[in-house]
Amino acid sequence: MGDFERPKPSVLSDDVLPFGGELASKYRKEPRSKFPFTDNERELRDRAWSLLMPQLEKQFFMGWLAEIRRTRILTVEKTVPKRGDYVRELLTEDFRSSGARFARLEMDIQNDRVRYPLFVQSANVVASFDRVRERSLAEVPDASDEEVQSALARIEENRWLVYAVQTSMRERVDIYRYAFQRLMMQTPDATAVGAERALLALEADIGVLPAQMPMKLVSK
Repeated sequence: MGDFERPKPSVLSDDVLPFGGELASKYRKEPRSKFPFTDNERELRDRAWSLLMPQLEKQFFMGWLAEIRRTRILTVEKTVPKRGDYVRELLTEDFRSSGARFARLEMDIQNDRVRYPLFVQSANVVASFDRVRERSLAEVPDASDEEVQSALARIEENRWLVYAVQTSMRERVDIYRYAFQRLMMQTPDATAVGAERALLALEADIGVLPAQMPMKLVSK
């Protein structure tokens, strides 16, 4: 594994899928920047990865769906994960005790509670520099149309990623709640208390407001 729990770079995840996403987003007339990523923008994308990917390694299809969302091959709205996939994998795995399933659920929730604030912190840093980037456009009178479009596009790309992660977090809370309810029906256990407390805390962490859609710019 690489930094921030992302897999080590590969041709598929770092070249093929992003290229497909570039073509798809261009077809949808969404903004695409030609600028290189800053260190902060790379960190933001690395921190987003674990919050976009499914919780269990066995969720192969959900993993592909998340990669398709991450690389913008399909839109956020067309890559909604199946809420029952996570708990189905929990129930089919041969745990030694029913309490172990609740322990795994609690662990996954707590991991998200740790990762999400770090993502938000990184997003705030990127947003602050995006404001600097936006102000700089007025201070460069000889900037070409391509440079201006790439600057504005990068701002929107960063906002899109925040929107995608916010959406993913609400989906994950729904998945966890669904899993908790099914586990309580099928394998009730005293360890459910810890999982429910963690879930309630995560719900409070992310709030109930819908994610803000990024402003859509049509690239030339």
